[in-house]
Amino acid sequence: MSTLSKRQENREKGEILTQGFLANDFWILKRPVDVDGADFLVQNTAETLRELRDRTKGIETLGIIQAKYFEKNNMVQIEKTYVLDDGEARNEFFCFIHTHGEDGEHIYYFFSASEIANTFYESKCGKFYRFKITKSRDYSNFKNIKQNIISKKIKLGILSTTTAKNINYMRKQFKIYATPTLYYDEKPDFVYHFKVIENVHIVICTQRGSSAHLLEMRRDLFPNQGGFFWGGNGTGPTFLATSLLAHHFNGKEVKKEDINSLVKNLLQKLDRDNEYKITTHELVQAISKKMSRKELMKELETEWLGPSNENGFEIVEVLERNGHLLRVKCHMGEEFDLEVDINNNNYEHIDYSLHQIATSTDVKKPILFNLAYIERDIFDYKVTDIALSAYYRLYND
Repeated sequence: MSTLSKRQENREKGEILTQGFLANDFWILKRPVDVDGADFLVQNTAETLRELRDRTKGIETLGIIQAKYFEKNNMVQIEKTYVLDDGEARNEFFCFIHTHGEDGEHIYYFFSASEIANTFYESKCGKFYRFKITKSRDYSNFKNIKQNIISKKIKLGILSTTTAKNINYMRKQFKIYATPTLYYDEKPDFVYHFKVIENVHIVICTQRGSSAHLLEMRRDLFPNQGGFFWGGNGTGPTFLATSLLAHHFNGKEVKKEDINSLVKNLLQKLDRDNEYKITTHELVQAISKKMSRKELMKELETEWLGPSNENGFEIVEVLERNGHLLRVKCHMGEEFDLEVDINNNNYEHIDYSLHQIATSTDVKKPILFNLAYIERDIFDYKVTDIALSAYYRLYND
């Protein structure tokens, strides 16, 4: 058999074996790339038609799974452009490398992009990462990983990439540079008139001795296609809170915590169809009632995952690192020590963030959060399984 035919045969073996792993947990598209391997483009399955429709409102990321097969001591190589994006490992890229042992048993290795970048050889030309079993590198930590663990890693990679892409997309798509109305008094003393005109919600700002003006919709601070409103949930009250506080603080930075407090303590409690007069004093009272840590974590879950999170993902707080173990805390108060890969690109980011927290002189220190996959018992709600994702965020009040 010619070398080209052998490579073609190995590619087909890798495709078949990889597809068997993915078929139960993902929707699959196959995109042949070259004679050495193929890409499977995978998408998280939807349990309901509504969930599928909701996805169309944002950018849906596809996981990229490359399939490879090798015999004996053959070398496998992967283009670096698949693995890296602007020098950073892609969260959505993974690779299966298959072979068969001396007795014909199926052996496979599974890698994320960051694991490829940190454990593979780099070609002399600098264009490829290369995999080869040697005495010094047997890749035993990546060998025959359980299928449920592989599935979770892929799902978390897709989700973290989708979240980041959606945030960046919204910022670019709806960024409008506004020149907001400013006031020149030492202390604000406004009345905000909440009006409904032809089913459109507006706010008129009035102050003694000055003319009235409309409250600007601050899309530069909160990317949003629609208008704002009060009463109930959704982006409307958050958009309104952002715009109100941007006016109240007269161009100074608006804190996420203050926005959440204003929404929860005031705007959500109003009737969407009624009109109101809200004073500066009432606004200050609302933002003075701060959220608990548990409430903050639930707010972040809604922000990252949307209001209908049915996929088992939760926000956990990263408390400390001790060697290879990260201590994390769930919003229900449970604490766990979880192993983290020292070769992972996030390792330095975790240490840097924890150092910032430890050395912060602010009254309210920053908080490091992770988006984790958590399974809970349906009866007592205790955690039965937990896995960290590659998505970390340092939160400042």
